[in-house]
Amino acid sequence: MSLQAETAAEKVLEESSEYTKALHAAAEATIAELTAATDKATKAVEESVIAAENRVKTARDAALARMQEITTFLPPI
Repeated sequence: MSLQAETAAEKVLEESSEYTKALHAAAEATIAELTAATDKATKAVEESVIAAENRVKTARDAALARMQEITTFLPPI
């Protein structure tokens, strides 16, 4: 192989290596962004579930209190 061909091949390998490094960096950045977005979405869902559970508990407590009020006024059987 001629010196010129070897030099060209080395240059292509260097450029390829730089391109690969850039691709890896971009992939790592994308993974970090996706992880952050997933964590944020997970937290939002968890907060929504907790809020829904609290609403259900409040409604249940209100219904039990109302049933107790109603049964207080019912004549004994």
